[in-house]
Amino acid sequence: MSNLENNDSTIFSTDDIVPVTPIKEKTLTVKDGIFALVFIVISFVIVKLFFTGDMKTGSVISSGYYHIIVAVMGILALFYIGKKPTINQWCFFGASMLFCAVPFFSTTATVRLLSWVYAAIMLCIFAYSFSREGDMLGKGAVSKIAEAIIATPFQNFSAGPRSVGALLSKGKSRIKVFLYILVGLVISIPATFICTIMLASADENFDNLAGSIMDVLSNDIGSNIITFLFSLPFAFLFFGYLANTKEIRQAQANQNSPAAIMPAPMVCSAITPVLICYLLFFFCQLPYFLGAFGGKLPDGYSYSEYARSGFFELCSVCIINFIIIVLANIFSKNNEKERKHISVRIFLSVLCVATLILITSAMSKMVLYINELGLTEKRFYTSWFMLALGVVFIIELVREIKPSIPAVKLQIAGFSVMLALLCFCDPDARIAQNNVEGYTSGRYQTVDLYSMYDLSESALPYIAKLPEDDKNVKGYLSDYKESLNQKIANSIYFPISIPAVNADKYL
Repeated sequence: MSNLENNDSTIFSTDDIVPVTPIKEKTLTVKDGIFALVFIVISFVIVKLFFTGDMKTGSVISSGYYHIIVAVMGILALFYIGKKPTINQWCFFGASMLFCAVPFFSTTATVRLLSWVYAAIMLCIFAYSFSREGDMLGKGAVSKIAEAIIATPFQNFSAGPRSVGALLSKGKSRIKVFLYILVGLVISIPATFICTIMLASADENFDNLAGSIMDVLSNDIGSNIITFLFSLPFAFLFFGYLANTKEIRQAQANQNSPAAIMPAPMVCSAITPVLICYLLFFFCQLPYFLGAFGGKLPDGYSYSEYARSGFFELCSVCIINFIIIVLANIFSKNNEKERKHISVRIFLSVLCVATLILITSAMSKMVLYINELGLTEKRFYTSWFMLALGVVFIIELVREIKPSIPAVKLQIAGFSVMLALLCFCDPDARIAQNNVEGYTSGRYQTVDLYSMYDLSESALPYIAKLPEDDKNVKGYLSDYKESLNQKIANSIYFPISIPAVNADKYL
């Protein structure tokens, strides 16, 4: 992120939460109405697609088509806003578009879901930033982001229906424009029909896609009407993000939040028992910590027992520490320099160090486990989560030592990089690659075939390398292919990803 000169910015800081002002009754143009109609169409597609898939597994969101919808919304937002974005705003937009591209490079359902959520959040922040003066990631970043994602669309809900109504209710010129658009669409029907037939005859995939679209439009008209009515509120919520950009809110002066009611001694005394608890814990666990850092297994433990012993509890403690730091920043009073008291910063620094020790210990144990038994989805994602959390705490520790650093930008940038590494490395492929190559090279004595049944087609090129004559894996490849074909047949399939193309020759 740019504008790193903004001092004392941190994701943990807050200022006065400014009430969201609904969009004022301004003159709505034809442009507003057209974009509102476009969002109604997009919302209909979203809802129709959602009820087409398997809602239990979230396969629709992780299919890849929702990523394309978010990308389309982002491009529409650029045209609707019509203002030149700043460098920061381009970063938000670029991050959203980057994570929208994940389905083309990975078939792993988990990372597709995570990337879609992150892309949508970045797009919300991008649209919201046009209604704010000053730095979105400065003081009060938490309240601004929450307002951008949650409050804005509801406060501007009425902008959508008013924009659509403006096309027909304000003068003959508006009606003429609407009729021109309608006539233009009617004129395009013959050409579109002929092009569709020609393209369908040239490509089987396009023929299937066109047939599916016609089935959706022609079959069960009553169901489509219900879906359309159900999608309208979502369309108006989505349009509310864009309508928000019409109004500029003044930047707020840096000052204590109304919640900042706790003086430094109170905050420090509240953190002290937690730190004492950590000190006692470290003393009791010293032999196990030394074993983890030294790569040695303690007596009486198997690798799985050692790695699992308290691992998820430690993860929970790290999250609790994160919450403690957030609350400390919200409720502690700032000094006259608009910074936390030095004693609070010291206590929070010690808390960060303790958390980083816990993360390092847990990761060392997990590495021992992986080196002995290989990767699974749980081991892969929990390891990534701990590393991402470590990045956040390292930046927070640096901020407590040097408050002037733009911590919020660094934290968001650091998390974005970590998430990009997770999404674009294609975890299912990496899990299968590690396990298969480790087994065939003799690094692993066994291979956990059962855990790889749930992997997507990204894993197939590596699973295909398993020796068929090995009694431990005999028949596994054919069973995996059959299971994979069944999953593909029962889900909304996104066939244009690189892993899908690579796996197709095996299927």
